[in-house]
Amino acid sequence: MSLILSFLAPPLIGFLLISLLWPSQGPLRSQLVIKSFLALGLGLGISSCIFFLWSVAFYPSSAGFATVEATLLIGLAVIFSYVMRTRGGSANPPLGPIANPRTHWILAACFCTSLLAAAIAFMLSFIRNPHGGWDAWAIWNMRARFIFRGGDHWTDALSGLLSWSHPDYPLLVPALVARGWVYAGQETVVVPALVSMLFALATVGLLSSSVTVLRGKTQGLLAGITLLGTPLFIEQGTSQLADIPLSFFFLATIALFCFQEELAKNKPGFLFLAGMAAGLSAWAKNEGLLFLGSIMLARLAVRVWVREWKVYLRQMTVFALGLAPVLTILLYYKTQLVPPNDLLSALGSEASLARLVDLSRYWVVGKAFAVEAAHFGKGFFSGTLLLLVYLLLLGRNDEEKAAREIVAALMTLGMLLVGYFFAYIIIPYELLWSLSTSLSRLFLQLWPSLLLVFFLAVNTPEQAMRLHPSPDQRSRA
Repeated sequence: MSLILSFLAPPLIGFLLISLLWPSQGPLRSQLVIKSFLALGLGLGISSCIFFLWSVAFYPSSAGFATVEATLLIGLAVIFSYVMRTRGGSANPPLGPIANPRTHWILAACFCTSLLAAAIAFMLSFIRNPHGGWDAWAIWNMRARFIFRGGDHWTDALSGLLSWSHPDYPLLVPALVARGWVYAGQETVVVPALVSMLFALATVGLLSSSVTVLRGKTQGLLAGITLLGTPLFIEQGTSQLADIPLSFFFLATIALFCFQEELAKNKPGFLFLAGMAAGLSAWAKNEGLLFLGSIMLARLAVRVWVREWKVYLRQMTVFALGLAPVLTILLYYKTQLVPPNDLLSALGSEASLARLVDLSRYWVVGKAFAVEAAHFGKGFFSGTLLLLVYLLLLGRNDEEKAAREIVAALMTLGMLLVGYFFAYIIIPYELLWSLSTSLSRLFLQLWPSLLLVFFLAVNTPEQAMRLHPSPDQRSRA
């Protein structure tokens, strides 16, 4: 029972915080689905940060952490209750095209079938590998065990003596797993599996509901079905690694910026939440820091192009307020508790410079990126081919309303890919081994965000039918 309660608190905390910051002045049920999935991921991230601070101030297994979380939950509930009594107005109207009811029900059935198949695959994977993939038990869950068992020596998990385990990696996932064990009073393989499953669910739900709000139900269901139909997403979602949580925070940040442009240009709530999500991406994996720099530079470039410096500065100020708490935690962690990152510490070395000017490495990495991009998805599934066919059939959306956000998001993802490319160029490990063991996961980190951008940029089936009516439709007209 305590374990169940431990996984109820984070989404409730996230939901209350999101509802307080949500710019809509409508009732609680306004855009309830998207708030719920956003709350699931953000709430888990917030709980991870709170547990880390508790561990630093005291030690992880000490009594009282549940009281701290309960106090926060009650405090937010009191504030939320007061604010809701003073709110009025109507809910935000739907933005996307209205789907044909029959088409909607068919797609909803396909989505539910895909979700059921993913749940079955998750259970089978858990039965087969209850400890997750190699990195799960060798890095993330191993660090969680140090935190849970170590008492006031839990920081030994971050020792440079364990350099093979990348001790500088952020603690979002290990802290969540250790937190669940503290609630349960024992180590159990159920906790890391639940953390992994909840982030996978939150990512699918956030993608589908975001596209639904911005582009309609048909497009939203198709986006969710595509993600659920990606074998690599299901495989990694059951592996208990940090890549799916990272992809969630990438997606959440980009989606929240889109909401700001579409739903609430003059209200700052989405920007604050976007800053929080971006900060939590850096708390999930080191790649989040590259994402943070990329999205700020991309948005700067877009705003400079349209001569909106003041808009950019105003938005980034609110974004920074949401980012600051998590970034402060990460800064303390990186400067006070962990050794330098192995990749960054090698940057100035002679060997690293030699790798940087070795043209053969560029060929090997470029070829690997091209092959992965062409065949991404695993097995017979090719996500790139699927999206290309859909684009050719339905065409590009010519509406300019969301063009800026689409360009900014594509620039962000492009910068991330360039950063990943050069990381492989200078990486101090065997190149082919590094590419074969990690490249698909790096592409997967970007996949949900790319699907969001794609389904915003392409015509919906309803738009395509209006633009290219069938002979029967033309005769009736």
